[in-house]
Amino acid sequence: MTQQPPPPPMAPPPPPPPAYGAGQEAPSAQKALIAGLVGVLCCAIGGIFAIIWGNAANKEIAASGGMLGGEGKAKAAVILGWIAIALWVLGIVLSLTTGAFNFTVTSS
Repeated sequence: MTQQPPPPPMAPPPPPPPAYGAGQEAPSAQKALIAGLVGVLCCAIGGIFAIIWGNAANKEIAASGGMLGGEGKAKAAVILGWIAIALWVLGIVLSLTTGAFNFTVTSS
C-alpha cells in the first residue's frame, strides 16, 4: 500500500473588516465646515477661512493614504465658502446699484 502525503495546511481566515466609524477624520475638515456655515449665515470672512481650511483638509486626507476621512465635509466647506463670498459680493453690488449708499456731497 502507498501512503498519501498529508494535505497542505489551510490558510488562516482573513481579518474582519474595520468597525463602522473606526477611522479618524481630518480635524481641519470639521473646522472648515463650521467656518463655511458661519460664512453663509453671518459674515463672509468665514467663507474665506472655509476655503483655506477645506483645501488644507483635502490635502491632509490625500496625503494620509486613506487613513483619514472627512472628504465630504472638506468639499462641503469649500463649496459653502465660495457661496458665502458670492453672496457677499452680490450684496455689495446690489447695495451700490440700488442706491443704498448715498455718496453725494452737498454744499451749503
